[in-house]
Amino acid sequence: MDQRIDELFDGFIQGRLSRSELEKELQQLTGKPDPRNAFAASVEASNEELLRMVAERSKGLPELPAQPSTVHAHFTALAATIPGLSARWEAHLQAHFPGLSVEQLSDAVGGFSYRDMAVFGNQVLELLTTGETTALGAFFRQVDAMLDSDDHRTNELTAMGLLEGLQNQLIESSFDHHTALDAWLPPATKHYWDKLNDFWEGK
Repeated sequence: MDQRIDELFDGFIQGRLSRSELEKELQQLTGKPDPRNAFAASVEASNEELLRMVAERSKGLPELPAQPSTVHAHFTALAATIPGLSARWEAHLQAHFPGLSVEQLSDAVGGFSYRDMAVFGNQVLELLTTGETTALGAFFRQVDAMLDSDDHRTNELTAMGLLEGLQNQLIESSFDHHTALDAWLPPATKHYWDKLNDFWEGK
């Protein structure tokens, strides 16, 4: 069900579904027409459950050489755009995914969850608050590239995890979540940003 809900939200963001069509699909799928409730119902398994799933799936399998994860590569590149963010991202991963390499986690069960994206949102909000915004151009250019990636999971985490989470953080701050980032949002990212705002405001 979680995958289907993700597909519905992707369809709305990309313009394939109207708001009414999305709500009808969510009602049929979850019994909850309110997309915020449906979205909450789709929150992924806890990190402990992810670890358990990886362990179960790994039983009896031969060891394979490590393969770089596309998702990991994208978010590692994103973290590198802001000084100090790479260290914060790696510390978060080590704290929440002990005993697994990031590549193992990503390749085995689809990777990071939406809540992991808060690390990036927190950093952006800090830079806005301090006025040290020089790195935001590079950060959002990388976000733009990730939205255009041919990797579905990267698209999903970027649009529904990072951008939506950042909007929610801005709503609770003193910044205008509609325009606070306009100076740094490239066209594709600005399109997603505005579509998310329109959706939650019922437009």
